Amino acid sequence: MSFCSDAIAQDYIAPCKYNNLLLPQIQKENKKDSRNVITNRFIYFVSPDTIDLPFIDDFSKASLNSNFPYINHFTDTVLASGACVEDLGYLTENQRFMLDTSYSYFYDLANKRIDSVPQDPVIVNIYSGNNCLESNPLSISVYPEFYNRYIFDTMSGKAIDSIFVGASDTVYSDTIIRTTTIFFAAVSSAGFWMDQRAYINNTLAVNQPSIGVATLDGLDEYGMPYQEGNATATSDVLTSKPIDLSGFVNADSVYFSFLYQSAGNGDKPDDIDSLILEFKDIRTNKWSRVWNVGGADVTNLTVFNAASIHLKEPILLADPDFFFDGFQFRFRRIGSLAGNNDHWHIDYVQLDANRQNNQPIADIALFQDIPSILKRYTLIPRDHFSSADLIDTINVPVKNLANNSALAPWDASANEIITMTNLSSQTGANLSFQPGSNILTRIIQPASYTLPAAGGDKIIIRTEFNTAPTSTNLIDCNDTTFSDQVFENTYAYDDGSAERAYGLEGIGIKRFAYRFVFNQPDTLVAVQVHFTNVIENVENLIFNINIWERIGKDFVINPVDKMLYSSTNKKPIYVDSINGYATFVLNDADSLLLVNDTVFIGWSQSDERNIEIGYDVNSTKGYNNMFIFTNGSWKPSTVSVIGSPMIRAIVDNYDGYTTSVNNPIKPNTDPASVYPNPAIDYLNIKHGLDGNFTIRIIDISGKILITESNTSSIDISELSSGIYVIQLESSKGELFNARFSKFK
Repeated sequence: MSFCSDAIAQDYIAPCKYNNLLLPQIQKENKKDSRNVITNRFIYFVSPDTIDLPFIDDFSKASLNSNFPYINHFTDTVLASGACVEDLGYLTENQRFMLDTSYSYFYDLANKRIDSVPQDPVIVNIYSGNNCLESNPLSISVYPEFYNRYIFDTMSGKAIDSIFVGASDTVYSDTIIRTTTIFFAAVSSAGFWMDQRAYINNTLAVNQPSIGVATLDGLDEYGMPYQEGNATATSDVLTSKPIDLSGFVNADSVYFSFLYQSAGNGDKPDDIDSLILEFKDIRTNKWSRVWNVGGADVTNLTVFNAASIHLKEPILLADPDFFFDGFQFRFRRIGSLAGNNDHWHIDYVQLDANRQNNQPIADIALFQDIPSILKRYTLIPRDHFSSADLIDTINVPVKNLANNSALAPWDASANEIITMTNLSSQTGANLSFQPGSNILTRIIQPASYTLPAAGGDKIIIRTEFNTAPTSTNLIDCNDTTFSDQVFENTYAYDDGSAERAYGLEGIGIKRFAYRFVFNQPDTLVAVQVHFTNVIENVENLIFNINIWERIGKDFVINPVDKMLYSSTNKKPIYVDSINGYATFVLNDADSLLLVNDTVFIGWSQSDERNIEIGYDVNSTKGYNNMFIFTNGSWKPSTVSVIGSPMIRAIVDNYDGYTTSVNNPIKPNTDPASVYPNPAIDYLNIKHGLDGNFTIRIIDISGKILITESNTSSIDISELSSGIYVIQLESSKGELFNARFSKFK
C-alpha cells in the first residue's frame, strides 16, 4: 500500500535574476568562460567627442551609447569601451586574428625557395573598466591571419594562388581570444554617455521626478548576471562622455547635481552595498571619489533624494583638478553581481555653471506612463475587443519640480496607427501651477474613443498626452508620453516588465492556477510564460502545464477540478528565448481546446525547487485571479506584493513557433554558432549536427521568416535591419537557438 501526501505550498515574491526586456537584444559578446579566459567575438573601439556644458539628462529619451556602432577606422591608440588597442595598423573592418605567430610567405629568388617572415603582433589590452585607466590591464598579443602562398612563379617570385590557413589554426580554435571581426566606431554625437550598462526604464522606481530613470543593478547591459554566486563588487557603471571644463574657475560656480532613490519597486540594497560618484582627475588620470551613499544610509525607499557637488579649483598640489578638456564623471554601484537586485535609481543628472547648492529643478514634467486603456487586461485578442473593454478614465499627473507659478497648455489624442485613423482628440484649460501645488492631473477618457471598423488581424491604438509649458521647462522631451495598446491574439494581465519573481515553495505536489475569462468562445492554442530564476538555475526542473475548466476552490457546488489539458515533462525556458516568453503550443491535444468563457492556466510540480515566474508589480490586474493548491484545497494567493504573474493565453490564429520540447532530449554538446555577426547579406552556420536538419530564421515576435534545410549558408539580404533568432532542429528533435543582428 502506498500513501500520497497533499502539498503544503506557499507562494512568494523575490527579486528577479534576469531582465527580460534586455535579453532579447544581441547576445553578450564579452564574457568569461569556464576556463577563466576572455572570449571576445567582437571588440568595439570608440572615439568619443568632447561635449560642452550644460550637461542635463533626465533619461526620458535614449541617451546611452549604442551597441551597434557605424564603421569608422583609426590607426592609432584610441579610447575604448571595454578594450584598448595599441599599434593598430589595419584598415579593414573584417580583419581576423590568431593567437600563434603568423607569417607572410614569399618566394626567395636568390635561393630558389619559399621563405617566410613573422608578422608583427597587435596588442589588445582588456580592461575591467570602461576608460582604460587601470595600470595593469590584461594584455594579449594577437597576429593577423595570413595568406599561405603555396604556388609561386619561380621566374618573377609572384604568388599564383593562395588560401587561408584552416579554421583550426585561426581564432576559431580553442585559444585565449576568439575574434572574427573588429568594429571601429565613433560614438554618436547624440546622447551623453559612453556605456550602456545602466537600465533606462520607468517601472522600477517609485514616484520618479520625470519619465525615465537610470537603474544600476547586478545585471550587465544584456540583462544577464555579471557573476553567479554571492560575490559583492562593482557591477553597473554609468560613465559620461568627455566634457570640456577648460577655462572654468571658482567664480563660475560650477555644480554637479542629481537625484537618487534606493529600491523603489525593486530590491533594497544591503547595508554593505553602495552607490558611488567619481570624477576624473587630470593630475592622476584616475577616478577620484567625490560622493557615496550606503545601503544602510537610506531608510525611505519611495522618495528621491538630492545630492549636489561644488567643483572647485585645486588649492594644494595633491588636490584633484577637474577643470580640463576631457573631464568625465561616472556612477558606480557596489552590490550583488548575481541578479536584478540591490537597485539604485538615478534621475536629473545636471552639470552646469552659474548654479548654487541644492538649486531647484526648473522643469515641468510628465512622470508616469499612460497605463493600459483596458479594464481587466493589458492585452485582449482583436476579435474579442469591444468598447465595453475600455476603461472609463485615465488620470495623467503632471509635476512642477520648481514648485512655482507656471502655466502649461495640454492636449491628448488617440489614433489607430496601422490605418492612421483618429479615434479621439481632447484639450482643455491650461494647467495652472501655484506655489504649493506641484502636481496637477488631467483626465483622458478612453471610453469615448471611436473604435476602428472591423477587419484586420491586428490593431494598435496609441494614446498620447502632451504639455507645452510656457515657462519653467528645463527639458522638452519629458513633456510628452504615449502608450500603444496592441490587439492581436493574446490575453494578458502583465505589461511585459518583470520587477520581481513569483514561485511556489513547499513539499509534495504544488499547483498554481491563473484565471482568464474570455469575452467570447475561442480556441486556446498556446500558453506563454516568462521564466526568471532567483536562487539557482532550474532549467532541468520538470513540470506539467495544466489547463482547467474549473478548479474546486471552495466551491459549494461540485468542488471537483475539471482538467481540460495537461502536458507533461516541460522544462523552464529562460527569457533569452524569443521575445522573453517561452511559448508552449498546445499541439498534442486530442481535440481543440474550446474555451466558452472561464479557463484556469497553470502548472504543477513535485520538484522542491522553485520554478520562478516573472512578476509584474506595475499591473495589479491579475492579482485576484491567482490561486494555489495547499492543504488539500485551492486558495487565493496570499503574497503581500500585489502584481501579476507573467503567464499569457494565446487564442485562435497563433502562427509563431513553439519554444518548448514535449519530450526532453539530452542537449547536443556542440551548439550552433553563426558568423559573421552582425551580418549583411549571408549568414554562415557552424554546428555539430549529424544527418538532416532544418533551419529557421525567426523575428523577435516569434514569426518564422525563412526556412531552409541542410545548408551551411543562408541568404538574409531581404531581411530588414534588426535582431533575429536562427533555430536549428535536428532529425532527433534537438533544438539550438543563436541570435544575430542584420545590417543593411
